[in-house]
Amino acid sequence: MIDIQFNEVFGRNLREYRESLEMPRHIFAAKYGGSASTLQSYEAGSRRPNFQRFLQICNTYHVSPNRLFRGLYNWPTEHDTIKALNSLSQNLDNIQRGRLEGLQAIYIKSALDAPSKLAGNDFASRLHLLRVGAGYDANTVAEKCMIARATLQGYESGQYDPSVPAVLHLCEVIGVSPEYLLAPALDKLCDLD
Repeated sequence: MIDIQFNEVFGRNLREYRESLEMPRHIFAAKYGGSASTLQSYEAGSRRPNFQRFLQICNTYHVSPNRLFRGLYNWPTEHDTIKALNSLSQNLDNIQRGRLEGLQAIYIKSALDAPSKLAGNDFASRLHLLRVGAGYDANTVAEKCMIARATLQGYESGQYDPSVPAVLHLCEVIGVSPEYLLAPALDKLCDLD
């Protein structure tokens, strides 16, 4: 399902983001090193960027992959836990709310900050460590993502870059948001909503 609708939804999200900046297509594209015609193809849903171009867009504009992928993933992530905690705190008195907010700050730090074993690692190492941390072997993840085991190993060794839809499949299987998986490749983490 992700692959079928990816271009259309990603293109719509990218166009809406660009328009929210009130930036003409040619200026937006030039800032990340692309062309207006290619950007137009992305926005129309007739093309999708490769992994490196996608990261260039995210890093140039400090836009979260979660925002550009909105509507393409619906599995529970670290953000859902944070939202549930926020919802719970609304029904508490001030003292209880203060305690929960203190615990929430600790949780957010642990959920969104890279654990020490992941800090400073590249995307390939992070993917490997998250897969192992989730309790999956390479065969299982490859099967669930409908890719060859050798392809997954290529992603984890840094030999290959995944396609952007493959990133979504990996996030779904591992149970994290796109921003969390891609954090080592992003200049700035931005999505907390």
